[in-house]
Amino acid sequence: MTVIDDMLAAQRAAIHKMQGKLGARQRRIVGEAMVGLAGEIKRLRPGSWSYTVKSEVMQVVSRAFVDLSGKQAKALGESTLDVTKMSAGLTARWLNELDRRYRAGEVKPLRFDTLTWWTRKSDEVNRARLRMYGTSFRRYGAKSVAAIEDEIARVVLLNEPWEKARAKVWASTRKVVDDNQWMVDRIIRTEVSAVHNGIALEALREEDDDPADPMFKVLIATFDKKTGQDSIFVHGQRRRLDEEFVDDSGRRYMAPPNRPHDREVVTGWRTSYGVYEAAKTPKRALKTRPRPKERPPQVTTPQIQGLEALRAARTADIDAARRALVPPSAITGTPEQIAASIDLNNSARLRVRQLQEERKQITESIARLRREAGSKAVRARQLAAQQKAEAAKAAVPKPAPPVKKATPPKPPAEPKPKAEPKAKPKKAPKTPAPKKAKKQAVKMSKEEASEGLKKELERDLGQRKDLLDAIGEKLGPNAKAEIASLTERQARAAQGKKYVTPGGRVVTDPANSKAQRDAWIASLTEEERKAVYDWSSEQWFRTIRSVDSGRGADVSVRAMKATGKLEASATNEAKIMLEAERKLAAFREALAKAPRFEGQVSRGLRDMPKDSALRMALDTPGAVIELDAVSSWSADEWEARGFAADGEGSYLLRVVTKRGAVISDERAVLLAAESEIMIDKGAKFRVLTSTLRKGDEHRKLVILEEIDD
Repeated sequence: MTVIDDMLAAQRAAIHKMQGKLGARQRRIVGEAMVGLAGEIKRLRPGSWSYTVKSEVMQVVSRAFVDLSGKQAKALGESTLDVTKMSAGLTARWLNELDRRYRAGEVKPLRFDTLTWWTRKSDEVNRARLRMYGTSFRRYGAKSVAAIEDEIARVVLLNEPWEKARAKVWASTRKVVDDNQWMVDRIIRTEVSAVHNGIALEALREEDDDPADPMFKVLIATFDKKTGQDSIFVHGQRRRLDEEFVDDSGRRYMAPPNRPHDREVVTGWRTSYGVYEAAKTPKRALKTRPRPKERPPQVTTPQIQGLEALRAARTADIDAARRALVPPSAITGTPEQIAASIDLNNSARLRVRQLQEERKQITESIARLRREAGSKAVRARQLAAQQKAEAAKAAVPKPAPPVKKATPPKPPAEPKPKAEPKAKPKKAPKTPAPKKAKKQAVKMSKEEASEGLKKELERDLGQRKDLLDAIGEKLGPNAKAEIASLTERQARAAQGKKYVTPGGRVVTDPANSKAQRDAWIASLTEEERKAVYDWSSEQWFRTIRSVDSGRGADVSVRAMKATGKLEASATNEAKIMLEAERKLAAFREALAKAPRFEGQVSRGLRDMPKDSALRMALDTPGAVIELDAVSSWSADEWEARGFAADGEGSYLLRVVTKRGAVISDERAVLLAAESEIMIDKGAKFRVLTSTLRKGDEHRKLVILEEIDD
């Protein structure tokens, strides 16, 4: 083994040891959190198991994982100095050893090898990656919570006493945490690699001070059974410090990692060291297959039918997905089999709905393109005919002059043609007249645009009423009474208005509103806090919003009215929608307590269908727009632009509001965005201007004016 190989092995060993140390600390943090969570679950004494108890348990679990994610991110941030010190030490040893080997024993003093430099760089790296730490661990927490909720849903269906159910709940929670430990390990490995290579690159830049002897960076791969093909490809690449590495798929990056689990390292190489020869790639590595997935899915017998539904849905085979929605086991199997299949079926059903919407949009797009193509063909034929006629007319005029000259005796009768100039202007407008009429048909008036949107909202409200009625019919009188109670709660929160006017002090800068947010969190009930959390989750957001707006509710209504083999699935659909209505009522109550924001906010929209009433209204200055559901806005327009990609049907909305509510807080929101502002259903706006954004091909900027009822 050469000196270089020896140093590379020492680097890998040091990095591996650091990853193990930080991983052990993370496991201790998780273990402590699980002990606390076990105590909280044990203190719950509901008497019997129910969906209400499930909601209480999930509130406890969600809160525990939010706290856990914060502690994990903080612990990793506190370890940044240790990783920085390790990386600087490894880089210093590397350069010193190479100086001794290739420069006749001359060792150049290193400017970065000081405690002051380590500390300063550690602070810089920590600030740069702290948000990434938080995002990674929150994603881990969200996936864990979703998996735990799936497990608990199965326990619910068994209808067991609380003491017995609690043991199963805790066993499921521990299983999910253990199964998801790989996610924590992946975060640790990836982040340690990122900090190490980032510090190494900064150290090399610090030493690149001699134009006659420039510094280069070299990428070194780790070869074993887990080595990926991309690492084999980039092994030995030598670049200037300001140049990018390029892998086999064309991805460019300044330093590893360029993906999770990337174990490549960056080393330095001066021109004075001579020609760099990378270690040869082992022959076994050349035969290395692409890395398998980290954790292949484990399929159990009761889940096979549900998985078939999911596969059918993913391949857009809607009919096959419908046939597989409810497996025979949901009717004839054991309670365990029913519980094991129910969640996959719900996922399949949701996917089918998405595919139906996508199919509808694709069909509409194809029809529109065909119409446009047909119109273009008609215009082309008309143009060809016109050109042909003009060419014929151009040939006829030559013999025509003699005819005109042959009729000189009729000059007195030409006063009548002098009156014809008045007829000529009449003929001229006839050509542009149809064009103007076409424009008016597409453009429409503000009254027409407002009325079209109003009718669409009325239709959606009717669908919402039908949905609530269907839930009551499916679940019985108790559900009907609860729905009436939930409706009253939402009306009280709105304070008699069509929209909620948030309480509390005015917040002009959401990023500096800790005191107001603390007061808001303290004022929330557990139900309200959980509802805010669920609003920001992937699992509940679409369901809650669809229930709020009523848009697409007719699909759920038809499902609830199904009979026969679909009876179990229809009942479950009704329970899900009722739970979403509960969360909506609690969310609207939390919104009414939130601090207010007065100022400019923005919202991005994309992929709006051409025949959408809202899109037509946005294109029409003077049109009145009413929100069909609670909507999210941003005080930072750059965030809103990200949602409004420059594509067909993209809009960036901007308005000065007095009724926005600040709900951004990591203790209540799954992925808190400090600039997020909520405006409740029923708020009205008038379109002032609608213009194509400068530099954009499609994205329009719409300036709105808030209307006070």
